[in-house]
Amino acid sequence: MLWGMALRSPHAHARRRRLDVSAAAALPGVRAVMTAEDLPPVRFGKYLKDERYLAGVGDAVLFVGDRVAAVAADTPELAAEAIARIQVDYEPRPPLPDALAAASPAAPLPTQRTSTLPASAPGAMSSGIECMGRSGPCSAARPGRLPSPAS
Repeated sequence: MLWGMALRSPHAHARRRRLDVSAAAALPGVRAVMTAEDLPPVRFGKYLKDERYLAGVGDAVLFVGDRVAAVAADTPELAAEAIARIQVDYEPRPPLPDALAAASPAAPLPTQRTSTLPASAPGAMSSGIECMGRSGPCSAARPGRLPSPAS
C-alpha cells in the first residue's frame, strides 16, 4: 500500500518561485513526487475553470494550505519525511483578507489569469450591472475585479 501526502503553502498569498524535490525523491521508499509541472494543465471549477491541482512555478498560492506538491511513499512516516525535505521558495504578497480589500484598485490580482463567468452561468454578471447599494453604471478597475464602492 502507498501513502500519499501533500505539501501545502504556509502563506495566505504568495508566488511560488522555485521548488526542489530532489531530496524527497532520493529517499528510499518514496515512489513518486509530483509537482504541477508533472501534471497536464487541467483547470477545473464549478463556474470558472480556474482551479488547479497543484500550484506551479510562477503561480500564486491563494490560501494557507494551497497544495504545492504531492508525495507517494511506502509508509505515512516516510511520506511526511519526504514532504519535510521539499524546498520551496515563495515570494510573499499582501494577503486579501476580505472582499473590500480585494476590490480595492490598489490590491494585487491573485493570478495573471483574467477568467470571467460565462453568460449562461447562474448569477453571471454583465458589464453593465448596477453596483449594490447605488444606481448607475459600474465598471471594474481591472478585468476580474469587483467595482469599487462609490466615494
